[in-house]
Amino acid sequence: MTEEELRALSSILKGRSIQGPYSMPSSTFEPIYEEYPRLRSGDYRLVVDPELMGGQGNIEFIGAGYSADPKGVPISLPAINEDNPTIALRSLESNPNLQRRLLGDMLHNLPDTDERFLEMKQSFIRSMTPEQIALDKKVYKEATMPEGSVVNSDLEPSYGGRKLKHAYGEDRSYEDWFDRSRSDAHIRGYIAADENDEWKDAYTDEQKIILDNIIRYLKEEEE
Repeated sequence: MTEEELRALSSILKGRSIQGPYSMPSSTFEPIYEEYPRLRSGDYRLVVDPELMGGQGNIEFIGAGYSADPKGVPISLPAINEDNPTIALRSLESNPNLQRRLLGDMLHNLPDTDERFLEMKQSFIRSMTPEQIALDKKVYKEATMPEGSVVNSDLEPSYGGRKLKHAYGEDRSYEDWFDRSRSDAHIRGYIAADENDEWKDAYTDEQKIILDNIIRYLKEEEE
């Protein structure tokens, strides 16, 4: 553990609220690695830095090899290592149930690093119903509205059952948005469901079988 990590951990244990940027100890991931051993080879990094969040969100995944956040702002924080996938937090206070949130974002790394996971993800995508696809397109359309625009959802799962949502000016193509964000959200909603379990009624029986197989796979020890 680095001196920076020790200082941060000491402050946290003493109940202090400290501002980023700072790196969290790698041992933060250990409970997840113990439950899902196949994630261990990712060798993830965890940092707290509100500057990496852009205008919205409390947690952000940054893949290995990326040197800028999704908004295109260069990353200068020493804790970011381009050889490792990194998860950035706005703050610890803004991320309750941290282990669940970390698990959900760690899944972003797998399509690029694990061929078997990618195959199962593609199986899930092929299983999607016309209704699910139509909903995703509606969510994408709302997301592309100017940042800060108020949109009305129909109690759609990723909106947490709230009628009101602010758009965030999504500028990726639908294909890129779906591949990098939305399809992962479908999988995350089952494997790392939040405290409200908002996606519980969103899956077909076929999809639950695929997702249960993913969970079993992640729980296997790597050969």
